[in-house]
Amino acid sequence: MEKVKAILTGAQGVGKTTVLNYFKGTFLTPITEVARNLNKQGVKINEDGDKSSQDIIFNTYWDKLNQDIDYISDRGLTDVIAYTSYLDDMGKINDNHETLINQLNKLELFIKNNPNAIVVYFPIEFEMENDGVRSTNESFRTSIDNRIKELLNYFYSNYITVHGTPEERIKQIIDAIDDKIIEGEPRLKMSNLKEHILKL
Repeated sequence: MEKVKAILTGAQGVGKTTVLNYFKGTFLTPITEVARNLNKQGVKINEDGDKSSQDIIFNTYWDKLNQDIDYISDRGLTDVIAYTSYLDDMGKINDNHETLINQLNKLELFIKNNPNAIVVYFPIEFEMENDGVRSTNESFRTSIDNRIKELLNYFYSNYITVHGTPEERIKQIIDAIDDKIIEGEPRLKMSNLKEHILKL
């Protein structure tokens, strides 16, 4: 049976983790707070990142997103590559674009191996809250958002964009998952979980 792989993508502070948390307790294993947890271990994030940090973050996501399980992730490889691209442009990688090129090649391989992954883009629709970890630089956030959109438009022809409140976004994600699921598999039918999720 093919696994359901739902990948939420977008700049920092756009509500991905908030929406993902509604799906905890469903059949989808949450992949969340990866960069934040790595940061606690001393890995640099945001504008402070470098080649080493981007290698660690990308490889961690690569391992998690290639698991043969049903999951929902609050970031995808496109997110990591967007940050790598930004840092590369800022001169913080300094390897003649090798890291960026390697990550782009791996993204192509991931797409080839996971053609039915559900990619959900979260645009910037509200001001970001300061949580003490994410960068609050709006020009930085906009740059990351633009880079993610460029990657999605180039690599994914069927990604979906969600809008509105968390509840509205959840409904849109559930519908997208339902469209991908083979009929006759009630365990996976997200619509059966909709009422439960939206009561949380």
